[in-house]
Formats: sequence, structure tokens, C-alpha cells
Amino acid sequence: MKMKLNSIFLVIIVAIFSLTGCSVNKQPVKQVSDTNTTKSDNTNKKDNTLTDKNDSPILLSTIDDAKNSTDFNFTNGYKSKLLDGSVYIIVEVGALKADSKQGIAIIKQVKKDVTGPIREQKLLTPEKHGSIKVDTINGDNMIVVAEDAFSWTLNAYTGFTIEPQKELSKDKKLIENNNLPIELPSIDDVKNSKDIVFTNGYKSGVNQDGTYIIAELGALKADPKQGIVVIKTINKDGMKILNEQKLLTPEKHGTIKVDGINAFNLGAKAADGYSWILNVSDGFR
Repeated sequence: MKMKLNSIFLVIIVAIFSLTGCSVNKQPVKQVSDTNTTKSDNTNKKDNTLTDKNDSPILLSTIDDAKNSTDFNFTNGYKSKLLDGSVYIIVEVGALKADSKQGIAIIKQVKKDVTGPIREQKLLTPEKHGSIKVDTINGDNMIVVAEDAFSWTLNAYTGFTIEPQKELSKDKKLIENNNLPIELPSIDDVKNSKDIVFTNGYKSGVNQDGTYIIAELGALKADPKQGIVVIKTINKDGMKILNEQKLLTPEKHGTIKVDGINAFNLGAKAADGYSWILNVSDGFR
């Protein structure tokens, strides 16, 4: 009788496994929630080319940058090869929404899994020629062409290349021979004052090559909440600009001014009290 009951019980067990589609040797499948498999990060890109490994720089035909798209209209971009096995340089180009004639390039250092930028610098084109796009790529350099066909060389590390320009400044502080960095209480920049309201500035001590670095701080006229710094390298007599880069603040906190100087670093304080460290060689930190 006991053996008969055991046989009946075994038959019932086998029937249950048959109905549920399981076998006595099959291991249960562990269900993993979507929150564990999908990494939530606002900076993740939909463009697969950002996560694909490329051995040479490539053109990005579209830009997916939700954060910066609120203020910029993008055309296309650039992605470097993988650097040191861990990071890419991404360049996104286009124009300001507040001023469609003003070209813009955002240069980012991005981790290889594209989880977010390590550093980001926003550069304006040296002059207004409309929205820009990457036309050709040669290593770290690219030719960017504006709507009116004007073009510049844009380096993924150092920014826009300009031809040396003559500047006859009325500010005697720019041609004084100082060995220590100083604050400039006012800015005399006729060309850039058309688009920028300046607050104050900075002048470095003389460099080994006999040049100075000038930083002019303020805000865009077209968007007063957007802080900006114009960084110039000038020759020792202050009469020629050898290089000029226009950097936007990483976020909008209003106009900025110099608030403390330490060699090539200066405090850049915004109208609402927010502040950054600005290095005149490599931008905001």
C-alpha cells in the first residue's frame, strides 16, 4: 500500500512539471530588473558611433546632446580615436540659438563608455559668419565651414586658429612691462564690445617667449545670463593679437568678473555668486 501511494505521488509530481514546462534537471531562470541592466545617465548618447571603437578620427553626422541643445543648434561633429585606452575627444559644432550668426564649438573629453564628459569647453568662433559644420578632418585638426563659406582650422585641443591681428590699444596697462599678473579694471576692446558687455580682466606677467595673456570677462549681449571670457595671446608691445579664444561659462549664472588671481589661475565670479577657477591656458575648471 505504501509503495502504491509513493507511485501515485511520483505520477502527480511528474504531471505538475509537465504542465509548468519545467524538467527536473532545468535550473530556474533568474529574472533581472531593467533598472539593473539599463544604466540611467542623462548624458548617454543614442548615436552608436560614440561607443563604437574607431582607430582614427571620424565625422559625427548628427549630435544628440539634450543638455546643450537648449541653447545651441548643432549641425555635426567630430570624434577622435580612443586616447590612452580610456577617453575620446568629442567636438560638437553649430550656432547659438540666441544669436544664429554666432558659431559655436563644444569640445568634450568623454569616457570610452560615454557615461558623461570629464571636461567640457564651449568656444565661440572668432567672428560671426553663421552656423558652422565640420567639413574635413585631419588628425586632431578639422576645417569648419560657416554658412557664408568662411572657414577656420579647429584643433580638438587648442581651439580655433586665427591669423595674427593688429590691435592698437588705448589701454597703457596692456603695454606696460609687468612681471606679475595684474587685474585690469576695465576693458578696451572695440571689436568684441559689439557682442559682449565686459566687466574687468586679467593680464599675465611676461612669458618666456615675450608674450602676454589677456583675459577679458563679461557676458553676451544677446544672452546676459551667459558669461564669457575672451582669452588673447599678445606680443610684448601689445600691438598684435597672436591668438584669441572665446569661452562660454559651463553654465549660465550671469555676467562674470575676475575675483582673485594666482599666477595663470583666476577666480571667475558670476552675478549670482557662483564661481569657477579659470586657467588662462586650458579654460574653466
